[in-house]
Amino acid sequence: MALAFPQSNNTNLLKNIIIVISGSIFIALSAQVIVPFEPVPVTLQTLAVLIIGLSFGSKLGLATVFTYLLEGAVGLPVFAYGASTLALIGPTAGFLFGFLLMVYVAGLARDFKITNFFATAFFYVTCFCTFIYTRCSLASPNC
Repeated sequence: MALAFPQSNNTNLLKNIIIVISGSIFIALSAQVIVPFEPVPVTLQTLAVLIIGLSFGSKLGLATVFTYLLEGAVGLPVFAYGASTLALIGPTAGFLFGFLLMVYVAGLARDFKITNFFATAFFYVTCFCTFIYTRCSLASPNC
């Protein structure tokens, strides 16, 4: 019986690692769906980050986005247009690092069970996206 608990924890850890890596791959793939704007392209990353936050919760979502940023920092071409490390210091850096806050807040909605019903989830996502896009456009014309 004593072996059952460590085995269960190892299984849970492995499951979480697979979830985090799968989520970071999902964000990387969504970054390649691009509507070309300058200097910051519009991609499906924002939607992917919201989906991850609402699906994984705040802790796993934060680990997923951090892993995604780490993949780009070490040189993997996971950002829009196949960019990697330089995207973290260019004009897209604010948005990329903002994904950490975004996934955490979206994950809190799942953790507090705000999004258990479709109507409340739809309302939450609509308000959240509206806030992000209006705040970003008001804060910087280059955003």
